[in-house]
Amino acid sequence: MWSSLRLGGAGLVRCESPHIKKKTLQQCACCGRSFQPEPRAAGRQRFCALPRCRKASRRLTKSRWMARPCNAFYNSGPEPLQRVRDWRKAHPGYWKRKPRQQTEPESIAILLTVLDEFALRNTCGALQIPWPPQLVVLLGLVARLQGTALRSTIAEEIRANMLAGYALLGIPYPYPEIAGTPS
Repeated sequence: MWSSLRLGGAGLVRCESPHIKKKTLQQCACCGRSFQPEPRAAGRQRFCALPRCRKASRRLTKSRWMARPCNAFYNSGPEPLQRVRDWRKAHPGYWKRKPRQQTEPESIAILLTVLDEFALRNTCGALQIPWPPQLVVLLGLVARLQGTALRSTIAEEIRANMLAGYALLGIPYPYPEIAGTPS
């Protein structure tokens, strides 16, 4: 029986509990290793949790189930066949692989036109001062990430990112006099 210590009137007292059993180990029917069975299935569990043992357990369970006379023809005969046919009719194309969507030449041409018009230009014509579109995108991105449009905050963030980029590449910063430490 299982016992525990409990504080009684005379100090620590060992209590025997008739309802709680000691944890027992069982030997796996597949690999032979000792394992502690799941408490709710301790009397029935005969395989440990290793993947090959779990497969062996499933094989044994299925073979036992199929060996019973009432289950021997469970998946054969006219009723299961009609059930499968009805399900397939209700779910057409379930097992068929969908073909990959090919990018049409028209969409590629449209994408190249858009890139040529906006992203690959040397300047953004909509602005009064001609700025490279890459710089405009960078400024917009930093402003969105920082949640502010303050020039000083954006400048500090860009400077810190530039310093980090040069450090990652192992290239000395070309403007040491303005490098400073970003605040």
